[in-house]
Amino acid sequence: LLGNHQCANAAVAVASLQELVQRNWSISEDAIRQGLAAARCSARVEILGRNPTVIMDVAHNVASIRALVDVLGQQFPNLKPTLIFASSRDKDVEGMLRALLPACETLILTKYVTNPRAMETAELDSLAQEVAGQLPTFAVPRILVAPTPAIAWENACRWQTGLICITGSFFLAADMAEVLRRANLDLKAEI
Repeated sequence: LLGNHQCANAAVAVASLQELVQRNWSISEDAIRQGLAAARCSARVEILGRNPTVIMDVAHNVASIRALVDVLGQQFPNLKPTLIFASSRDKDVEGMLRALLPACETLILTKYVTNPRAMETAELDSLAQEVAGQLPTFAVPRILVAPTPAIAWENACRWQTGLICITGSFFLAADMAEVLRRANLDLKAEI
């Protein structure tokens, strides 16, 4: 599991298990170590493929987007990703875009097709342009709009820098998993 936020999550899990042991639960230290070693979190800063590196992340609020941006900066310090993003209308999309725009080379805005809460691409683009207008010119990525996740993937492959990141919603992750299967990307895990 990549990211400092995952270390914090693991610490909370260990503390909770230690509290249960204090309450006479039978949980060995070896079992805790084995559990941590085997822990997986599908679609949370999950590397799905290489050449290019493809990362799926279901970040859908400002805090989780910031955690993703931190991980990308730590793990890939010399690469700015090509990023595919979609969101629901009821989220802090502007806040997420403020964190994402300076962190990517290309931002591809799309709309997932599996849920009616999806924000329209025109509205996403308008927000992205507004946020981009408040950034220094050197921090503004290329912003593209794709009407579907499949077209977003085609654009990402065209503009990729060696790192493609898909984020913004569980719904986008589900749509993109299907797109990636059709594209014959060898996915590590089911989403």
